[in-house]
Amino acid sequence: MMMRRMTALLMAALLMLSLASCGTMNSKKGMGDKGSAGSMEPAMTDKQDMDGKDAMMDKDMDGKDAMMDKDMGGKDAMMDKDMGGEDAMMDKEGMDSAEGDMMHFPAFEGMDLEGNAVKSDELFGGSAATVVNFWFTTCGPCVGELSELDALNRELSEKGAALIGINAFTLGGDKTAIADAKDVLAKKGATYRNVYFDADSEAGMFASDVYAFPTTYVVDRNGAIVGGPIVGALTEQKQMDALQELVDQAVAMDAKHMG
Repeated sequence: MMMRRMTALLMAALLMLSLASCGTMNSKKGMGDKGSAGSMEPAMTDKQDMDGKDAMMDKDMDGKDAMMDKDMGGKDAMMDKDMGGEDAMMDKEGMDSAEGDMMHFPAFEGMDLEGNAVKSDELFGGSAATVVNFWFTTCGPCVGELSELDALNRELSEKGAALIGINAFTLGGDKTAIADAKDVLAKKGATYRNVYFDADSEAGMFASDVYAFPTTYVVDRNGAIVGGPIVGALTEQKQMDALQELVDQAVAMDAKHMG
Protein backbone atom coordinates (compact mmCIF):
# COMPACT_ATOMS: atom_id res chain seq x y z
CA MET A 1 0.00 0.00 0.00
CA MET A 2 2.78 2.25 0.93
CA MET A 3 4.49 1.27 -2.25
CA ARG A 4 1.46 2.09 -4.34
CA ARG A 5 1.15 5.54 -2.67
CA MET A 6 4.78 6.29 -3.35
CA THR A 7 4.36 5.18 -6.93
CA ALA A 8 1.28 7.38 -7.31
CA LEU A 9 3.11 10.32 -5.80
CA LEU A 10 6.04 9.74 -8.10
CA MET A 11 3.76 9.57 -11.14
CA ALA A 12 2.05 12.80 -10.02
CA ALA A 13 5.41 14.49 -9.62
CA LEU A 14 6.50 13.33 -13.08
CA LEU A 15 3.21 14.61 -14.55
CA MET A 16 3.72 18.00 -12.96
CA LEU A 17 7.28 18.15 -14.24
CA SER A 18 6.03 17.29 -17.73
CA LEU A 19 3.33 19.96 -17.61
CA ALA A 20 5.81 22.52 -16.32
CA SER A 21 8.20 21.69 -19.19
CA CYS A 22 5.47 22.14 -21.85
CA GLY A 23 4.39 25.42 -20.34
CA THR A 24 7.90 26.72 -20.45
CA MET A 25 8.35 25.74 -24.09
CA ASN A 26 4.95 27.22 -24.95
CA SER A 27 5.92 30.30 -23.09
CA LYS A 28 9.24 30.47 -24.91
CA LYS A 29 7.56 29.74 -28.22
CA GLY A 30 5.03 32.43 -27.52
CA MET A 31 7.79 34.84 -26.69
CA GLY A 32 9.60 33.67 -29.76
CA ASP A 33 6.57 34.33 -31.98
CA LYS A 34 6.02 37.61 -30.32
CA GLY A 35 9.67 38.28 -30.65
CA SER A 36 9.52 37.44 -34.34
CA ALA A 37 6.54 39.68 -34.83
CA GLY A 38 8.19 42.28 -32.67
CA SER A 39 11.39 41.98 -34.64
CA MET A 40 9.42 42.53 -37.87
CA GLU A 41 7.56 45.50 -36.48
CA PRO A 42 10.75 47.35 -35.46
CA ALA A 43 12.26 46.47 -38.87
CA MET A 44 9.31 48.08 -40.63
CA THR A 45 9.51 51.08 -38.31
CA ASP A 46 13.25 51.47 -38.99
CA LYS A 47 12.65 51.47 -42.74
CA GLN A 48 9.94 54.09 -42.38
CA ASP A 49 12.17 56.12 -40.13
CA MET A 50 15.04 55.87 -42.60
CA ASP A 51 12.80 56.87 -45.52
CA GLY A 52 11.45 59.76 -43.49
CA LYS A 53 14.91 60.83 -42.45
CA ASP A 54 16.15 60.55 -46.03
CA ALA A 55 13.23 62.65 -47.20
CA MET A 56 13.87 65.20 -44.49
CA MET A 57 17.58 65.26 -45.33
CA ASP A 58 16.80 65.69 -49.02
CA LYS A 59 14.42 68.52 -48.18
CA ASP A 60 16.97 70.12 -45.88
CA MET A 61 19.68 69.77 -48.52
CA ASP A 62 17.39 71.23 -51.16
CA GLY A 63 16.55 74.10 -48.83
CA LYS A 64 20.21 74.68 -47.99
CA ASP A 65 21.15 74.51 -51.67
CA ALA A 66 18.44 77.03 -52.50
CA MET A 67 19.60 79.28 -49.68
CA MET A 68 23.24 78.88 -50.81
CA ASP A 69 22.26 79.65 -54.40
CA LYS A 70 20.34 82.71 -53.23
CA ASP A 71 23.21 83.80 -51.00
CA MET A 72 25.77 83.22 -53.74
CA GLY A 73 23.55 85.05 -56.22
CA GLY A 74 23.20 87.95 -53.82
CA LYS A 75 26.93 87.96 -53.08
CA ASP A 76 27.73 87.80 -56.79
CA ALA A 77 25.37 90.71 -57.43
CA MET A 78 26.96 92.65 -54.59
CA MET A 79 30.44 91.80 -55.86
CA ASP A 80 29.47 92.86 -59.38
CA LYS A 81 28.08 96.10 -58.00
CA ASP A 82 31.14 96.64 -55.83
CA MET A 83 33.48 95.83 -58.70
CA GLY A 84 31.50 98.18 -60.95
CA GLY A 85 31.72 100.89 -58.32
CA GLU A 86 35.42 100.17 -57.76
CA ASP A 87 36.05 100.28 -61.51
CA ALA A 88 34.26 103.62 -61.73
CA MET A 89 36.26 104.90 -58.77
CA MET A 90 39.48 103.59 -60.28
CA ASP A 91 38.66 105.30 -63.58
CA LYS A 92 38.06 108.57 -61.80
CA GLU A 93 41.17 108.17 -59.62
CA GLY A 94 43.19 107.34 -62.72
CA MET A 95 42.02 110.53 -64.39
CA ASP A 96 42.73 112.57 -61.27
CA SER A 97 46.17 110.96 -61.01
CA ALA A 98 46.91 111.62 -64.68
CA GLU A 99 45.86 115.25 -64.26
CA GLY A 100 47.95 115.51 -61.11
CA ASP A 101 51.03 114.45 -63.12
CA MET A 102 50.50 117.28 -65.65
CA MET A 103 52.34 120.56 -65.41
CA HIS A 104 50.02 123.46 -64.68
CA PHE A 105 50.03 126.89 -66.20
CA PRO A 106 50.83 129.22 -63.27
CA ALA A 107 47.79 130.98 -61.83
CA PHE A 108 47.68 134.71 -62.48
CA GLU A 109 45.63 137.85 -62.22
CA GLY A 110 46.09 140.39 -64.96
CA MET A 111 44.37 142.46 -67.63
CA ASP A 112 43.38 142.09 -71.25
CA LEU A 113 44.47 144.71 -73.82
CA GLU A 114 41.10 146.43 -73.43
CA GLY A 115 41.74 147.06 -69.72
CA ASN A 116 39.43 144.35 -68.33
CA ALA A 117 40.53 142.36 -65.28
CA VAL A 118 41.45 138.75 -65.93
CA LYS A 119 41.83 135.78 -63.56
CA SER A 120 43.36 132.59 -64.88
CA ASP A 121 40.93 130.26 -63.11
CA GLU A 122 37.98 132.07 -64.70
CA LEU A 123 39.74 132.33 -68.05
CA PHE A 124 40.61 128.60 -68.27
CA GLY A 125 37.58 127.43 -66.34
CA GLY A 126 35.20 128.79 -68.95
CA SER A 127 36.37 126.44 -71.71
CA ALA A 128 37.05 122.73 -72.17
CA ALA A 129 40.43 123.73 -73.61
CA THR A 130 42.28 127.03 -74.05
CA VAL A 131 44.97 127.55 -76.67
CA VAL A 132 47.61 129.95 -75.31
CA ASN A 133 49.78 131.57 -77.99
CA PHE A 134 52.97 133.40 -76.97
CA TRP A 135 54.13 136.04 -79.44
CA PHE A 136 55.69 139.49 -79.67
CA THR A 137 55.05 142.46 -81.93
CA THR A 138 58.23 142.42 -84.09
CA CYS A 139 58.28 138.64 -84.60
CA GLY A 140 57.58 138.04 -88.30
CA PRO A 141 56.24 134.44 -87.96
CA CYS A 142 54.16 135.54 -84.96
CA VAL A 143 52.49 138.38 -86.80
CA GLY A 144 52.16 136.25 -89.92
CA GLU A 145 49.85 133.77 -88.20
CA LEU A 146 47.51 136.24 -86.44
CA SER A 147 44.79 135.98 -89.08
CA GLU A 148 44.91 132.18 -88.99
CA LEU A 149 44.72 132.28 -85.20
CA ASP A 150 41.59 134.41 -85.36
CA ALA A 151 39.94 131.87 -87.69
CA LEU A 152 41.11 129.07 -85.39
CA ASN A 153 39.48 130.80 -82.43
CA ARG A 154 36.12 130.72 -84.21
CA GLU A 155 36.56 127.00 -84.94
CA LEU A 156 37.53 126.27 -81.37
CA SER A 157 34.40 127.95 -80.02
CA GLU A 158 32.33 125.26 -81.74
CA LYS A 159 34.17 122.64 -79.64
CA GLY A 160 33.76 124.54 -76.39
CA ALA A 161 37.37 125.73 -76.56
CA ALA A 162 39.00 129.15 -76.98
CA LEU A 163 42.25 130.90 -77.90
CA ILE A 164 44.11 133.70 -76.15
CA GLY A 165 47.33 135.54 -76.99
CA ILE A 166 50.10 136.68 -74.64
CA ASN A 167 52.41 139.31 -76.13
CA ALA A 168 55.76 139.11 -74.33
CA PHE A 169 56.35 142.86 -74.73
CA THR A 170 53.17 143.71 -72.84
CA LEU A 171 54.06 141.82 -69.64
CA GLY A 172 54.15 144.22 -66.71
CA GLY A 173 51.62 146.55 -68.39
CA ASP A 174 53.90 148.67 -70.59
CA LYS A 175 51.46 151.10 -72.22
CA THR A 176 53.47 151.60 -75.40
CA ALA A 177 53.84 147.87 -75.91
CA ILE A 178 50.10 147.41 -75.32
CA ALA A 179 49.25 150.10 -77.88
CA ASP A 180 51.60 148.55 -80.45
CA ALA A 181 50.15 145.08 -79.90
CA LYS A 182 46.61 146.36 -80.31
CA ASP A 183 47.57 148.11 -83.52
CA VAL A 184 49.14 144.98 -85.05
CA LEU A 185 46.18 142.82 -84.03
CA ALA A 186 43.72 145.29 -85.58
CA LYS A 187 45.63 145.35 -88.87
CA LYS A 188 45.48 141.57 -89.05
CA GLY A 189 41.80 141.48 -88.14
CA ALA A 190 42.51 139.43 -85.00
CA THR A 191 39.76 139.95 -82.43
CA TYR A 192 40.52 137.11 -80.00
CA ARG A 193 41.50 138.04 -76.46
CA ASN A 194 45.07 139.01 -75.56
CA VAL A 195 46.14 139.26 -71.92
CA TYR A 196 49.13 140.27 -69.80
CA PHE A 197 50.20 140.00 -66.16
CA ASP A 198 53.04 140.99 -63.84
CA ALA A 199 56.42 140.05 -65.31
CA ASP A 200 57.71 139.20 -61.81
CA SER A 201 54.84 136.81 -61.05
CA GLU A 202 55.11 133.07 -61.36
CA ALA A 203 53.24 133.25 -64.66
CA GLY A 204 55.65 136.01 -65.78
CA MET A 205 58.64 133.78 -65.00
CA PHE A 206 56.96 130.95 -66.92
CA ALA A 207 56.61 133.29 -69.93
CA SER A 208 60.25 134.36 -69.68
CA ASP A 209 61.27 130.71 -70.10
CA VAL A 210 59.65 130.51 -73.55
CA TYR A 211 62.75 130.14 -75.74
CA ALA A 212 61.23 130.47 -79.22
CA PHE A 213 58.35 132.42 -80.78
CA PRO A 214 55.66 131.73 -81.55
CA THR A 215 55.08 128.96 -78.99
CA THR A 216 51.64 127.58 -78.27
CA TYR A 217 50.25 125.56 -75.34
CA VAL A 218 46.94 123.80 -74.77
CA VAL A 219 45.53 124.22 -71.26
CA ASP A 220 42.55 122.33 -69.83
CA ARG A 221 39.71 123.66 -67.69
CA ASN A 222 41.72 123.18 -64.49
CA GLY A 223 44.83 124.94 -65.77
CA ALA A 224 46.75 121.74 -66.56
CA ILE A 225 48.94 121.84 -69.66
CA VAL A 226 47.95 119.10 -72.11
CA GLY A 227 50.93 117.61 -73.92
CA GLY A 228 54.01 119.66 -74.71
CA PRO A 229 54.55 123.08 -76.31
CA ILE A 230 54.12 123.49 -80.05
CA VAL A 231 57.04 125.58 -81.29
CA GLY A 232 56.70 127.41 -84.59
CA ALA A 233 53.98 129.12 -86.54
CA LEU A 234 50.65 127.31 -86.82
CA THR A 235 50.60 128.23 -90.50
CA GLU A 236 52.69 125.08 -90.90
CA GLN A 237 50.38 122.07 -91.30
CA LYS A 238 52.52 119.91 -89.02
CA GLN A 239 52.13 122.36 -86.14
CA MET A 240 48.43 122.85 -86.78
CA ASP A 241 47.79 119.07 -86.84
CA ALA A 242 49.69 118.68 -83.55
CA LEU A 243 47.64 121.49 -82.00
CA GLN A 244 44.32 120.05 -83.15
CA GLU A 245 45.26 116.67 -81.69
CA LEU A 246 45.99 118.20 -78.29
CA VAL A 247 42.78 120.25 -78.38
CA ASP A 248 40.71 117.16 -79.21
CA GLN A 249 42.43 115.27 -76.40
CA ALA A 250 41.65 118.03 -73.90
CA VAL A 251 38.03 118.30 -75.03
CA ALA A 252 37.54 114.51 -74.79
CA MET A 253 39.06 114.41 -71.30
CA ASP A 254 36.85 117.30 -70.25
CA ALA A 255 33.70 115.61 -71.58
CA LYS A 256 34.52 112.37 -69.74
CA HIS A 257 35.39 114.18 -66.52
CA MET A 258 32.37 116.50 -66.60
CA GLY A 259 29.99 113.73 -67.70
